[in-house]
Amino acid sequence: MIVVNRQVVIVGCGLAGTTAAEAARKQDRSASITIVERTGHHEYSRCGLPYVISGHVQPPSNLFLNKKAYYEGSLKANLLLEASLEKINPVDRTVIIRRLDGLEVLGYDSLVLATGAQPVDLPIPGFGKAGVMKLRTLEDAISISSTVKRDGRAVIIGAGLIGLEVADALNGRGNHVTVVEMMPEVLPTVFDHTMAARVREALVSKGVTFMLGKKVDSIVGFDRAEAVVVEGEVVKADLVVASAGIRPRTEEARAAGVSVGRYCGIVVGEGSQTNVPSIFAAGDCVELANRLVSESRPIQLATVALRTGEVAGANAAGGQERLPDLFGNTSSSLASVEVSSTGLSETEAKKHGIPTLVAEGSSYAYAPYYPGGGDLVTKLIVDSRSGLLVGAQFLGPGAAGWGNLVTMIIAQGLHITALAYLETNFSPPVQNFWPSPVVAARRLNRLFVSRRVSV
Repeated sequence: MIVVNRQVVIVGCGLAGTTAAEAARKQDRSASITIVERTGHHEYSRCGLPYVISGHVQPPSNLFLNKKAYYEGSLKANLLLEASLEKINPVDRTVIIRRLDGLEVLGYDSLVLATGAQPVDLPIPGFGKAGVMKLRTLEDAISISSTVKRDGRAVIIGAGLIGLEVADALNGRGNHVTVVEMMPEVLPTVFDHTMAARVREALVSKGVTFMLGKKVDSIVGFDRAEAVVVEGEVVKADLVVASAGIRPRTEEARAAGVSVGRYCGIVVGEGSQTNVPSIFAAGDCVELANRLVSESRPIQLATVALRTGEVAGANAAGGQERLPDLFGNTSSSLASVEVSSTGLSETEAKKHGIPTLVAEGSSYAYAPYYPGGGDLVTKLIVDSRSGLLVGAQFLGPGAAGWGNLVTMIIAQGLHITALAYLETNFSPPVQNFWPSPVVAARRLNRLFVSRRVSV
């Protein structure tokens, strides 16, 4: 259907919202595009916030990916900052927004919800004290950075990826850092225990302390936080950073009848559409399923925000784009160790009833005679019934690149032989003859074949 003077309203001007606006403009050059953003900022890189704290990114304004003028200039979109979504009226296709001077009604032909997520407030006595911070916004990063004292003491609550990146950043600035995690190992949603333990050991070698399998009782102090009580043990702290996860912002969507999943994220179909006609969603506020796991779940990564934003924006402007399967391909650098994971962990696969075969391997990343390299550690997980790769984890030089390759193999539904017999390149300062992912894949393939023969 051709829509004349199409009205596209996008709620959220983060990565997903901006990408949606760009895709909508490419799809329909004549559309009227309005972007509603509750904060005073247009898009900036949230992934770069830990590096503002570490001092690697200065000034913090370097995180802005576009100038504000880009939106009304090149993008020809109406950008409304400090404008919060109050209500969605799907029947008459309007949204009510609150601006500094009062309420305003906007009509839409298509609505894209890119409302993002917010940090979880922990039910801990003393959580509201001064000196207890969360990291979600640019202001948060600046505030944490300005609070840091040389030779100070910091406690991080939560050992997920962001928590460890903050711990690494504060440690690099000379702080005594303690990480408290209620799970038995760090990175519980990213790595299996053996791989996570290697990451933890790398951070310990830099001076970070961990308290695993423990809960925070309270945060104590007079005018501000001075210590954290962890199962009766007092840990002194000048700074406390809570990093215990984020929750999708979906209150207004739910009130309008938009379906949400188990984790309160908006459930979207292949075209990033919701169950309500003409409403699409993208970014950290959505839940996604893939061919490995039918249950939808949030995959709150910048790369997922890009892809869902692109599809939602194009389709909101009349396109017919479809989301690829997204498997949570993620990477980081912790204690100068490159880390990457994709697909399901062994733990997750078992949780979803997938029988697995697993292989781990480690080898020097460069030619054995070439100095300056490190070990590349690999863990591969395959479905023991089919021999198809379902997940992988990497630590060391080249980890992110191998994560990308294995993500493609998983997405294409390829057998473990695709990696086992991959033709790899060789150069002494770049890569060894037999990279550990290929060696691990060959080991898994032999195991898979032997099990089938024995049956």
